[in-house]
Amino acid sequence: MLLEGQVISTMGKMKQLVLFIVEGITDKVALEGVVSCMFDTSKTAIKITRGDITYDTSISVSDIISQVCKHINNFCETEHYSPENIEKIIHIIDTDGAFISEDHIKYGENKKVKYFDDHIEIEDTDYMINRNKHKSMLVRKLFGTKKIKNIPYQILFFSRNMEHLLHNEPNSLTDEQKMELANEFADLFTENKEAFTSFINDNTFAVPGSYHETWNFIFEDTNSLKRYSNFHLAFE
Repeated sequence: MLLEGQVISTMGKMKQLVLFIVEGITDKVALEGVVSCMFDTSKTAIKITRGDITYDTSISVSDIISQVCKHINNFCETEHYSPENIEKIIHIIDTDGAFISEDHIKYGENKKVKYFDDHIEIEDTDYMINRNKHKSMLVRKLFGTKKIKNIPYQILFFSRNMEHLLHNEPNSLTDEQKMELANEFADLFTENKEAFTSFINDNTFAVPGSYHETWNFIFEDTNSLKRYSNFHLAFE
């Protein structure tokens, strides 16, 4: 009997699954239909699950892989998939300016973080320094990981956040504004592979080079505050 979440191909065999892990609900809304059009869905199933794993300060570096494993296990249990049916895991994160040096974190008379192209402003600078240090360590650990649960694993980055990349909107937005932009993006690019391919390879933000070269670039200077991405590598 076919369980919920399991998809049979036209040849009668279980489809292999490409699993995308994104940070929030708006990422899922914006990308779910869009990424599906980039694959041959007669052979490959596409699923997107949410989990802001690298932002969780309670997760240690030594525990980050097991936390991703737990996230995958929860997905498989909920969606009735077996890990053996997962062909690849693509984990997409926001950079959040996490890789800048401490001297680019400046005092500002605001409790919420304010992002600029060359610095961050916040009232509690110690919090931001520690947040960036922690996220940077987690991401570097995941970047050096090729397989999780014996499944090929790849972590990719949006620029400061999804709205910054997809809409060139660098400012903070309300949840309602984020959802409106996510729906607009989905409406524009779902079922439009050619347009999405052109967009995601736009050389104004698509970092050229190999997987390692794109990450080395985003780790440098203040690049993690700017509009850059290696998301295009998910479809090569």
